[in-house]
Amino acid sequence: MKDTNSKKNRQSGIELLRIVALLLVIVIHYSQVLVPAFKVIGGFDYHISLWIRSIAACAVDIFLVISGYFMCTSNVRVWGKPLTLILQVCVYNELMYLAEVICGIYPLSIRHIVSSFIPDSYYSTLFVVLYLISPYINRTISNFTQREWRVLMTLVIVIFSFLSSVSTIFSEFTGNTWMGINTIGAWGSQQGFNIVNFSLLYIIGAYIRLSGIPVSLSTKAKQVVVIIICITVTYLFAEFEEYLSITSMRFAWVYDNPLIILTAVCLFLLFKNFDFRNSFVNYLATFVYPVFLIHCAVVKYTGLENLISKPYLIPVHFIIFCFIMFACSIVIYTLYGFCTKKLIERANQKAIYYFED
Repeated sequence: MKDTNSKKNRQSGIELLRIVALLLVIVIHYSQVLVPAFKVIGGFDYHISLWIRSIAACAVDIFLVISGYFMCTSNVRVWGKPLTLILQVCVYNELMYLAEVICGIYPLSIRHIVSSFIPDSYYSTLFVVLYLISPYINRTISNFTQREWRVLMTLVIVIFSFLSSVSTIFSEFTGNTWMGINTIGAWGSQQGFNIVNFSLLYIIGAYIRLSGIPVSLSTKAKQVVVIIICITVTYLFAEFEEYLSITSMRFAWVYDNPLIILTAVCLFLLFKNFDFRNSFVNYLATFVYPVFLIHCAVVKYTGLENLISKPYLIPVHFIIFCFIMFACSIVIYTLYGFCTKKLIERANQKAIYYFED
């Protein structure tokens, strides 16, 4: 069973995009501290923070479009992939808890040791689900005609992005929670943190691979223009939500927002056209997932809130933080790989199921 996305065949443009998407995820978590703090102070810095947060909103969607693009051509699913994804969550959670114990942040207790080993990561859980069901999606779409693709893409985008967005916007405008009008769930779309949105983005990635790039986005110039327009409109909507005093997760930044999805797609197309091979970029991209998991637990201890009065130091803080996270992740992931190598290799030899392509 051959992995169609083996390291030897990796496109460095896409690997670079993975790194960029990770940096945008870190920006999102920085913004969770900075945006509320700048709001209290007010002034120009707050509007800058809204703009930067609007740029970063497409980060997770990018990962899923990439997954759909590469996974749609293989119907082999092995135990190694979900095992290593979930196991890393457990191991890194446990290591972070033990580090917090050593630093005196939390007391050592059996209850916390056990609870830290629970694989609490929404992205990892939903991605494993997507990994398991994706061959059935692949089988369905593999022989689609262009007309069938157009019908499918229209349906899923309208139903699971546009109509869901209308419901969310309606709730924000009226200030009420309306059950029964959202096309994803009675309590809304959960800001796109759901398997429906994951599957939608997977299908979009598969569409690009199997059907080709839409004519409306066929050139780099068009892609750049669409990205600029989407980010600008997203920012303006975030400002409008500020005017409405929206205190929950802003619709402007949710993962199923059509503008956020379109931004992710255009960024993918843009980086896909960067046809080059770079071993360092490919190597660094190997540690995107460990950094993704580890940085969330660390960023809250970096004293970021102390830089509110000195915003010019925030980019320096960000660069140093990212460098440290990659360095730590390289060490931790190398040790993890050494300890689990034989287990994962055996799991990769055991198919969950296999469909003839």
